Amino acid sequence: MIREVGTAARQEISKFLGRPAHLRLNVRVEEDWTNSRSEIARLGYKEGEP
Repeated sequence: MIREVGTAARQEISKFLGRPAHLRLNVRVEEDWTNSRSEIARLGYKEGEP
């Protein structure tokens, strides 16, 4: 999903600027987020879903 977001953003920026653009995407997550019920819920997942 992150790749698709980055690709779409790069294409739109390139179109806007009229020249090629390069983006550097950084993703930050909370430490141990996969074991946190509140973080899982905040991301829209329900307990027990894959």
